[in-house]
Amino acid sequence: MKEPVEIVICLGSSCFARGNARVLAEIERLVDERGLQRRVLVRGSRCEGACAGGPNIRIAGVAHHGVRVEVVGSLLDEALGESPGGNA
Repeated sequence: MKEPVEIVICLGSSCFARGNARVLAEIERLVDERGLQRRVLVRGSRCEGACAGGPNIRIAGVAHHGVRVEVVGSLLDEALGESPGGNA
């Protein structure tokens, strides 16, 4: 089995205030809904060091800035190598 894709969500005060609470909730919902618990590792970070560009997350080592809830699904699909709405 491949190593799980790591998603790091900045939970620093700036990112949290800018919407990462909703981003985290959406990631957790999608992981649960799609049964991705073994393919995705979600963890928090106190700060990703890019506060002005937040909310920030890292997926498989790639930083994403200004993340909105609406793009979380496509970012997850891209990281997992899936087409939108696809099953793997």
